[in-house]
Amino acid sequence: MPFSKSTRIMYYQPALMKKLGVTKVPTTWEELQALGKTLKSKGVAVVGFDQSFDMELEAWRVKMAMR
Repeated sequence: MPFSKSTRIMYYQPALMKKLGVTKVPTTWEELQALGKTLKSKGVAVVGFDQSFDMELEAWRVKMAMR
């Protein structure tokens, strides 16, 4: 989970990707979208957020950061 909505990086779980047969980290938006579809088809919950501010999202981010 990114620390800030303006963070321009992506976090992922290498072990999960390997388990699902994903061998290449996406380097374009098109590849990222394709990966999302692949993960969804394999039953993996794909979560994304836009740039709008949302108090519920901010509360969730704080809760996750405190784990």
